[in-house]
Amino acid sequence: PAPAAPAPAPAAQLAAAPASASLDGLDIYQLASELARLAPEGSLPGPQDMERARKLLEAIEKLPATFEALRDTKLGIITKPYKDCPDAKVKAVVNRLRKVWKEVAKQVA
Repeated sequence: PAPAAPAPAPAAQLAAAPASASLDGLDIYQLASELARLAPEGSLPGPQDMERARKLLEAIEKLPATFEALRDTKLGIITKPYKDCPDAKVKAVVNRLRKVWKEVAKQVA
């Protein structure tokens, strides 16, 4: 039999991970949760967390986006404030992501 898949990183481990920690192996749900933690209630993260936010967004961009995952994670809502982010790199990643997600949503409709 095939070996069991590794267990996902517990939320406490993820929250305690330094900004330079690798995001490899995390799923879209874990990445979305961390992104939401950085900027709660529709805000943008502080300048000290902007690099971490960009890395999270880039990691999300590498993963396949399904309608179910987007709905469950509420990434569209979480990333909305980033559309007008003063950090050009973050804004560019968010705009690319949201464009792809709109196409995913159109395919389901």
